[in-house]
Amino acid sequence: MNASPSPAVVTIGEEQWEPFWVEGERMGDMHWLRPPADAGGGPVATVWRVLPGEAPAEIEYAFDGDELWHVLEGTIEVTYHDGRHYTLSAGDVGTFPRGGRAILRLTTPFKKAYMVA
Repeated sequence: MNASPSPAVVTIGEEQWEPFWVEGERMGDMHWLRPPADAGGGPVATVWRVLPGEAPAEIEYAFDGDELWHVLEGTIEVTYHDGRHYTLSAGDVGTFPRGGRAILRLTTPFKKAYMVA
């Protein structure tokens, strides 16, 4: 019988955040619950935070997988290139299908837990 992977149940201390960079640009910090290297092709799970000044005001974003978001702090606006617009605030949960492209605008501080499959 194979053992199942260990659950990721943590309290995130300040020392557990790591800077997150995309193409040489700072995009806040990540706390990886299930990083891509450990996912083995399965879902990736993380908590992302952005403090004031740590990311551009607008972020061009491609949904490379199906995403589940839970906004923990702040507000994020998601505007698809076809004009669809969604606003999520602390406590909101949203799902976004693979293949979409959008502009993200967020208030800081901002924090979300999300999974990409």
